[in-house]
Amino acid sequence: MPTRLSSRGSCPTVPDTLTATIVDGTSKIDAKVWNALVAASDPHANPFLDHAFFLAMEQSGSATRRTGWSPRHVLLEDGETAVGLLPMYEKTHSQGEYVFDHGWANAFEQAGGSYYPKLQCSVPFTPVTAPKLLTARDDPALKRALLTAAVTYAEQRGISSITRPSCRKRKHRLPPRGLAAAYMDTQYHWHQSGFPQL
Repeated sequence: MPTRLSSRGSCPTVPDTLTATIVDGTSKIDAKVWNALVAASDPHANPFLDHAFFLAMEQSGSATRRTGWSPRHVLLEDGETAVGLLPMYEKTHSQGEYVFDHGWANAFEQAGGSYYPKLQCSVPFTPVTAPKLLTARDDPALKRALLTAAVTYAEQRGISSITRPSCRKRKHRLPPRGLAAAYMDTQYHWHQSGFPQL
């Protein structure tokens, strides 16, 4: 059953009309809604952000609770209209992410904390550089609302961290003020002249 998080009164930077729902499976979000939010957010039309790709990952058994990838997608609505989506998974390990945070996990646990579960905003098993804050329009309030909903969910469940690897633009890497710490990484991209860029 989806978890509904209302922004009403909880965060002054988030419009009062927005409601966030944590959805536990791609199949529970209409493909047209998902893909419209991708189209509005990603000018490169990245095929790995498509509803069908996430659905295949989950229905094939690759990204499921059994494999340590429990879907927890954030769907943001203004009334009855979907205005934002953050693909997200609750993870019980760090495999399949192409982010090597085992040192963080060990340090956190040695300090007495429990690193897992954690929330991972990503395309499963795919180190693709792509936006993860998918919104109907380029509105910072919508992106902040998605991140705030993820943080609220993490706090309610006692989850240690939220990561969003492989974000293309600096503005997409920034967390909501006072809610998280940002980290930077390095990626290497190879280009072949004479071939179109995707």
